[in-house]
Amino acid sequence: RSIHGIEPFTIPDDEGWSRVRVIDPGYRNPCAINWIAMSPAGWRGCVHKDPDSGVETKLSVMVIYREFHEAGLKVPDIVDEMKKRSGQERYSVDLIDPSSDIHKGNEVAGLSTMEQFVELGIKVIPANNTVAPGLDEVRRRMGVYGPSAALLIFNNLEHTWREMLGYRYKDFSAKTLENQDALEVVRKKNDHHPDNVRYVCQWRPIPARDGTKIVPFNSFAYARKIQDEPKRGSWARKGW
Repeated sequence: RSIHGIEPFTIPDDEGWSRVRVIDPGYRNPCAINWIAMSPAGWRGCVHKDPDSGVETKLSVMVIYREFHEAGLKVPDIVDEMKKRSGQERYSVDLIDPSSDIHKGNEVAGLSTMEQFVELGIKVIPANNTVAPGLDEVRRRMGVYGPSAALLIFNNLEHTWREMLGYRYKDFSAKTLENQDALEVVRKKNDHHPDNVRYVCQWRPIPARDGTKIVPFNSFAYARKIQDEPKRGSWARKGW
C-alpha cells in the first residue's frame, strides 16, 4: 500500500488524461464498479529505462480513483448510481464482465444484463476475461518504473483495497503437491474489484517493448522465476 496508495486528488480534465469505467455486475453478489484515469505518459516520472540500451520510455500511470460496491440493486438502479457519481465526466470506454451477456432466462424484457446497460445508455463493451494473462498484465502494471508504480489506487477506496489485499491463489495440500504440479488458480471469492483491475489492465496493457520483461523485485513473479531457474543468474540483471 505504501507503493500503490495515493492520496485522493482532482483528476485533471485536460487532454492528457482519459477515463474508464469498469463494471462487474451483481445482484446477490455485490455489483462492483471502478473509475480509472489514465495519466499522460511520464506523469510522476513513471519511465522505463531499458537495462541494455539505456533508452527511456515514458509510461502512462493508471489511477483507480472511485468505487461503487453494493448488492441487491437491479440494472436501472446501478445505472442511476453510476450517473450520479460520474457527473459530467467523459469516458473513453465502459468495460463490463463478459459473462453479463449470458441469457439465463430471467432477464428483464428478454435482455441480458449487458444489454440492459446498453438500453439505458451505458454503451458497455465486454472485457477480456482470460485470467492468467490478465494477472500477468496486472503484475507488469504494478511494477515501479523510475520513482512511481504504473498502478495507483486512491487511499480512500475501502472495498477495492480490502479485496486487492485479500486476493489469493488456492491452497493445495502437501499430498496434492507431491503427486502433481498443481496449476496456480485464484480463489473466486471477494474478487469483484480485482477482476475490474484485471479487465482494465488487459484493455490498456503496458506496451510489450516497455513492460514484458520487467519483473518487480520481490514480487510473486520474481520469486517464482528464481525458484524455477535457480542456475540462471543473469536474467534479473538483464531485465528477464
